[in-house]
Amino acid sequence: MYIVCNLTTQKYKVLPKPSGLSSRSAMRRGAYLAFDPLKSPHYKVVVGSHYPRSKREPWYFEIDKYNSESGNWKTMIPPDTCCGCGVFWSGAIYWLVSYKNVLMRFKVDAEEMTALPLRRRSLSKESMKYFGACCDGLIIIQTRSSSTLQLFTLELKSDTCWWILKYCMNLETIGSAFPEIEYVFKFNVLCVVKGEKTEDYALVLAIPGNVITYNMERNTLDVFHDLVLGEQINEGLNG
Repeated sequence: MYIVCNLTTQKYKVLPKPSGLSSRSAMRRGAYLAFDPLKSPHYKVVVGSHYPRSKREPWYFEIDKYNSESGNWKTMIPPDTCCGCGVFWSGAIYWLVSYKNVLMRFKVDAEEMTALPLRRRSLSKESMKYFGACCDGLIIIQTRSSSTLQLFTLELKSDTCWWILKYCMNLETIGSAFPEIEYVFKFNVLCVVKGEKTEDYALVLAIPGNVITYNMERNTLDVFHDLVLGEQINEGLNG
């Protein structure tokens, strides 16, 4: 079941079940909302499904696209498969396939799948803390070890296929204010947001007991939300 919620109107819509082409049970699915209110009041939902290999049904990746204007689903079998993290940005769904060092781009309106070779290798998926979009670029945040507070922020602009190292951070400021994070090395990057300045980025982090914002340019932090006992926050990896 897929439900689309409008945070402004506090209304939601339960989408009809996609028909799909395969009779197999999917091993993994990822759903992505494609919506740009500056271009259209309508939205699309893209669902990527991975299936086990089968002689009767040789394809193992399928895309279902829902159009809110027509109220219908459309099923496609792209020439390439996608796996791992996905994010909607600039009219397309992007999947980062780290073991191939490529970005798979699915243009939602044109329904075109393209492989974009990357000219700078990113780190392994195990080291990735976040993959998403902010302003006019895609963002990766990685760490070289699960037991370190050092983070690397890479940015990919819309006109290149080159990851640029934007920030190399040591979260000692957070470790000093919240000693428990340094002890258990437990933090999740929820999202990256634009700071007060044009090129200023801030992290939204979930740490034990709190959600905080950390400005990467100014090396400052603020407590955004106190977590209650039992409240869980997922890390910022999609798909």
